[in-house]
Amino acid sequence: MAVSGLATKLKKTDRGLQKLVRIITGILICLTVLFTVYTVIMRYVFDNAPFWGDTVALFANIWLVMMALALAVRTRGQIAMTAFYEMCPPRLSYMMEIVWNTFIIGFGIFLVIHGYENAYAQRTNFFWELGDLSKFWPTLIIPLTGVLLSLAAAAVIVEDFLQLRQKGELERYYEYHAKHK
Repeated sequence: MAVSGLATKLKKTDRGLQKLVRIITGILICLTVLFTVYTVIMRYVFDNAPFWGDTVALFANIWLVMMALALAVRTRGQIAMTAFYEMCPPRLSYMMEIVWNTFIIGFGIFLVIHGYENAYAQRTNFFWELGDLSKFWPTLIIPLTGVLLSLAAAAVIVEDFLQLRQKGELERYYEYHAKHK
């Protein structure tokens, strides 16, 4: 397969994964709101709050935040050193962003390893309010986030590295990425 064909497939996979994460996070925010509103109405209007409502809303919220973190890294929407990048020469800004995302990959790998160890350790603990659901399943978000973070940061590093290899003058970091979203 030619390099351009591989690049096309990788871009398509990247866009598809971003779209999937956006859909899942959209569903999770709706579920968080629905479960919270349902629990509040049942508690204060009918004086009969479901014992599982807060737990499910909490899980949906945690999964939402964790998945959105990976999406923020991929779309360069996370809070980094934006103001500092704008003061630096473009080449230095790209290199600093590569270093920053290398640390994010390391953190993602840490989450995969230790997050799975934690989830595995929770397999014999259960949520009684959710019909004895094993705590393994809700805590799987930690290693999943690690995988998504590592993939997102790696994609950003590749984009920045390719931009650094361009011949000619480099466009300022955030000006370039603002135009190419």
